[in-house]
Amino acid sequence: PSFVYSSSGLRQEKPPPIDWKALASRPFMTACIAYLAWAVTNGALIYYLPLYGKHRGVTNVGIFFTVYAVVNFSVRAYIPYLMKRIGRKPILLLAFCAVGAGTFDISRFHQIQNLIIPGILYGLGTSAIYTPLATQVVDYMPESQKMAALGIFMSHVDIGQGLAGVALGAMLQAVTYSEMFALISLVTLLAMIAVLLCPSAPSIDDDTGSKV
Repeated sequence: PSFVYSSSGLRQEKPPPIDWKALASRPFMTACIAYLAWAVTNGALIYYLPLYGKHRGVTNVGIFFTVYAVVNFSVRAYIPYLMKRIGRKPILLLAFCAVGAGTFDISRFHQIQNLIIPGILYGLGTSAIYTPLATQVVDYMPESQKMAALGIFMSHVDIGQGLAGVALGAMLQAVTYSEMFALISLVTLLAMIAVLLCPSAPSIDDDTGSKV
């Protein structure tokens, strides 16, 4: 429960009931599917890139995560500006292309320097995924459901990473690390389909914040 001020003083306010119809809407579901797909690739990197590196004779794959983090941090602040310039869908499609390309490029690495380009690609793609998807959730949700929707949306990171840890471990019984990363890059195609299936976003008036 939350508390609000009124003319009679501080009073407790009941949280609104969850609107399952709104949470089952196409804009919300496609945003969650796309974010889940990214989280699966992220889980693959977190859990299995160090093991793949040892298999290749590279004991420290930290350069990939360093490059990825620096690029992600450096670019993310410019994404809202790009969203106004070219729109949400083009950014997301390009972002998932970059994530897929970076993940696929990892499947071919043999030396530590081969992780730099994948780190740049993956960082560029990741930087342009969260903001458009999160604003998609906020734009289409009723005011009373925005916080619940964002919480559920964010939980798909944990679901995707956990799913990757279990499912890819089983997959490695049948394929090599290289083949696994090549195959997991195809998950981004699911995200791109989800982005294409989402209706266009409403325009937002910069001064009033209302949909126009």
